Amino acid sequence: MDSLDIEEKGDEYAKFLRTVLQPNLDAALQKEREVQQEIQDYEELIGNLRAGIPSHLSVDLGYKKIHCNATVEANQHVFVNVGMGFHVEFEVGEAIEFCEQRVRFFRSQVLPKRTKDSDTIRQHIRESEMILDAIASGIK
Repeated sequence: MDSLDIEEKGDEYAKFLRTVLQPNLDAALQKEREVQQEIQDYEELIGNLRAGIPSHLSVDLGYKKIHCNATVEANQHVFVNVGMGFHVEFEVGEAIEFCEQRVRFFRSQVLPKRTKDSDTIRQHIRESEMILDAIASGIK
């Protein structure tokens, strides 16, 4: 293999890094942030329900296209997002229990998987960069 072929392979590998691995990492990090945000939202709801603080919400009026701000003063019953677009009406105690279970689930199962996915892609990028460096030093 001459240096021109090696340089061409290096360019292909660099393109793979830019067009495949980096977008995959960006998507994995976004999923990880979404899980962290969901955990934070549930924890905030738990805190508000325990404290009896009026909840300030953005209410979906239909098909995730129209939202309005609302303040819920008396929250003896609350609707909680249980996933997949479904909301369930709970009494306050039930809502707190559900949210705590959901946070435990996200922390023990979902977030570690998302973090592992991100870490794996990061490792692939590091390895790819090492290969590119080796190719570049072989050309010189």
